[in-house]
Amino acid sequence: MIYYSALSVVAPAKINLCLHITGYDEATKYHHLETICVFPEWGDILQFYIAEEDGLHIDGAFANIPNNEDNLILKAKHIFTTSLEISLPPLAITVTKNIPDQAGLGGGSSDAAATLLALRKMFSPDLSTDMLLKMGEQIGADVPVCLMKKPVLAKGYGEKLTALPMIGRKYYCLIAKPEISLSTQKIFQNLQDKNNSALSETLDRNAILNHALQYGVNHLKTPAIKEAPEIEAIITILQSHGPVKADMSGSGSACFALFEDDISCRKAHNALRNKFQNIFLKSTCLYI
Repeated sequence: MIYYSALSVVAPAKINLCLHITGYDEATKYHHLETICVFPEWGDILQFYIAEEDGLHIDGAFANIPNNEDNLILKAKHIFTTSLEISLPPLAITVTKNIPDQAGLGGGSSDAAATLLALRKMFSPDLSTDMLLKMGEQIGADVPVCLMKKPVLAKGYGEKLTALPMIGRKYYCLIAKPEISLSTQKIFQNLQDKNNSALSETLDRNAILNHALQYGVNHLKTPAIKEAPEIEAIITILQSHGPVKADMSGSGSACFALFEDDISCRKAHNALRNKFQNIFLKSTCLYI
């Protein structure tokens, strides 16, 4: 049954408020981590239409992503249909890519999550969230996180998720990505200390978001700065304008800052624009 013949959704960027690397499994080659992810009011835009034939059209400022079976949108569609053992009518998908890739902002994962959510709404609205999360795990570690679309604590390899209560704050968020892009795999490989402290083992879920804003760190920042020293310069400029928090997101190269007022956010935006010729900057809002 078709519940919607057309649908438009936003795939928000993912920001890691903190990213603690707490161990490494030699057998699986996976890092143990603890991270808190939040989602600003900005991202890619995906449109789905019942059409005469299947198709994927990509436009926007960062449209240089694969338009084949390696695209996570198409992977999400395939996993959705095979998991439910259903056939979908021909579907035309248009993606406006606003999120830069290789930035630590989860653009591809968020697109995949948005696809799963859209397909559920269009064709299977009774599908459980647990089933959707299992589909997301088959696509990539960040996809289940992006399915949450609200503050979430991820542990283990990123698969142990705990939704966090909102604390009722609005921040003016500035995202800044230098021209260089970074490989997540390379940054993890270059991480020297793989056994760091967790964010906190004693805090309950009602306190951990505030704790992350004050004390959370990103353990991938050091290897990322070795590859892209401008990351350190960007964070220094952001911090000079008095944010609540400024750091690198994920494995980089994008950085972020959260401000309590719009004026400070705009001043930081202008300072970075004057310092770096080819920097990507986006000002938006973040509610947590």
